[in-house]
Amino acid sequence: MDNEQTLQEIFMAKARRNFIPLNVTFEIILACPLKCRHCYNFDRQAPKTTPGQLSREETESAIIQLAEAGAMNISFTGGEPLLSPHLEHYVKTARQHHFITTLKTNALLFTDEKAATLKKAGLNDIEISLYGATDETYGRFTDVTDGYTKVTKNIDLLIAHGFRPEINLILHRDNVDELSEMILFAEQRNLRFQVSLEITDRQDGTKTNDYVLTREQYVQLMTGPHKELFLGDNPEGGLQCPCAVTNCAVSASGDVYPCIGAPIKSGNVRENTFQHIWENSEVFKSIRGIKDTDFKDCFSCEDRFACQRSSGSAYINTGNYTGKDPRTCEVSKIRHDILKEKVL
Repeated sequence: MDNEQTLQEIFMAKARRNFIPLNVTFEIILACPLKCRHCYNFDRQAPKTTPGQLSREETESAIIQLAEAGAMNISFTGGEPLLSPHLEHYVKTARQHHFITTLKTNALLFTDEKAATLKKAGLNDIEISLYGATDETYGRFTDVTDGYTKVTKNIDLLIAHGFRPEINLILHRDNVDELSEMILFAEQRNLRFQVSLEITDRQDGTKTNDYVLTREQYVQLMTGPHKELFLGDNPEGGLQCPCAVTNCAVSASGDVYPCIGAPIKSGNVRENTFQHIWENSEVFKSIRGIKDTDFKDCFSCEDRFACQRSSGSAYINTGNYTGKDPRTCEVSKIRHDILKEKVL
């Protein structure tokens, strides 16, 4: 095991030194059957005209270009990727080019046929977002009144087809009290889960403040029965993300971003090859040249070693990639204070 860890560390260090885009998020469609209040794409309560999306041929060409640039892990996302009529073909193309494939989905649209088709296509992993533990909560947050019932039924369907989906527990102001039930659902099925507190503003500039957790709720989580999920510190005080170093994203219209959470247009696969963008984008070069001291507000912050800062979140919430994000600062301050009390 130690040897495996050492080899993995060596491999990752080499990837970082050589700027190999190991991990790619590919947004293959913007349409979605849910109207999630926190959606980072755009305000799904309002009419929206989406830009021209990549065709099947353009998408498959981009997947091949990503493989040629050294990418290994590809996550298909949306919108809701199950709405794409070409998802099976994208998975097949990615597997033919030796990708490890992941589907990020709300799982609402799975059927026996879709599960079987994706299994046969070679899909490796599925990550499913869970927004609550009752249909009532789902209805308030997504406008789908029986969402919890449908999604949990489909998770069991996927297990029956041989998948072991990972459950992403998305916490918002209206479902914090259902966390234990969501965790129990995953544990009863022996499924991996992770918890996200991150609700950012949207790429269209609209706000999500009404769904961000309150200070009292953060304290509740960090002192409650699942506190160890939220009290992870940052012993190295790291401020850098793997954006543009080993990670990147491709939008539904072909724009290339440092990551899906940092929608800074760095090129478009309709205009240049991915390899050209990855190697020559001024945005990518700039990010790769950032030093910890360039995070001026964060570098000297007393809460830095309890901070789980994301440059993407800082950018989308403030417009400043190296700036501080007030939402993250609040959480870090609470975490730091609680950790200090634990030490004392």
